[in-house]
Amino acid sequence: MMLSTAAPALNPPRTQAPSLPARRSSMALCSARGMSSARASVVSAGLPSARASRVSATSMCASARSSVNSDGMHSVIEARMREQHVQGCIQVARASRDAELLDDLSHLLLNEYGEPETAIRVSQAALGIRALAISQPRSRAMTYNLLGNAYFAKGEPAVALQYHNKALVLVQSSCPEDDILASIYRGIGLVHKSYGDAVKSVEFFKKELEVHLASNNTESAAAVYSLMGDMYDFQGMSEAARECDRKALELQRTLGDKSLELASLDRLHDSGVEDSVPNTAEAF
Repeated sequence: MMLSTAAPALNPPRTQAPSLPARRSSMALCSARGMSSARASVVSAGLPSARASRVSATSMCASARSSVNSDGMHSVIEARMREQHVQGCIQVARASRDAELLDDLSHLLLNEYGEPETAIRVSQAALGIRALAISQPRSRAMTYNLLGNAYFAKGEPAVALQYHNKALVLVQSSCPEDDILASIYRGIGLVHKSYGDAVKSVEFFKKELEVHLASNNTESAAAVYSLMGDMYDFQGMSEAARECDRKALELQRTLGDKSLELASLDRLHDSGVEDSVPNTAEAF
C-alpha cells in the first residue's frame, strides 16, 4: 500500500541538511567514487555496447574527456545527446551484466547534475540486471538506496522511504556490519525530517552516527551531530542541541576545516553560548 506523501513541512531555524556536491566534471566525480578510468569513461561518455567491446580503455577515456569541458558535460551537450549517453551506458551494462556501472551513473546523475527522474530510470535498469543474479543482497541494497535518494530529491518521500526500508532489510539480513547502513539511516532520517517527525529522524541519525564513530569517519560524524542539533532545536530541546553543536565542533577541529568550525561557532554564539567556546574573531 502506497503511503501518502502529504506531510507538514519542516523548516527549523538552523542549517538544513548538507547540500548536494557542487558540479564537477563527470570524470572527476567518478574518480572520487573509486572507479577505474575505463569505468569512469563509460559512465561519463556512455559508449554504445557495440563499440564498447572493441574500444580500448585509453580511447574510451579520450572520448569521455572530449565531451567534458571546464563547466561540466551537461553545460555544453544538448538534452538529446545526454539521453544518448545514458542509453549507451544502459546498453553497455546490460550487455556485460554490470549493474555497478549503472549505480555509478545514477549517483552521478543525481548528485552532480540534479536529474532524479533519469537517475531513477537508470537504477531501475540496474535492478533488472540484478534480478538475473542468484544472490546479490548488498548490491541490490545499494540500488534500492540510490532509488530512495532519487525519489526523495524528486519530492516523493513516501516512495523514497519504501526503497530505503527495502535496502535496510537486505543489509540487516545479509551484512549487518556494512558501512552502507550509514547512508540508509541518513536517507530514512531525512525522510522523517521532511515529514516534521523530529523524534523519528533523531532515532535514525543516531544509528547513522554509531556507524560513523565505529569506522572513525570523523567528518560524517560531525555532520550528523549538526543534523541532530537541528532536530533538537525543532523540539525546543536547546541544551541537547547545544551539546550536539559542541560535539560537532570538537570533531571539526580535529579535521582542521575552518569553514566547518566557523559554522558551528556561529550557531553556538547565536544561541547565547559564550562561555564555553571562543568567539569567531578569536578563533580565526
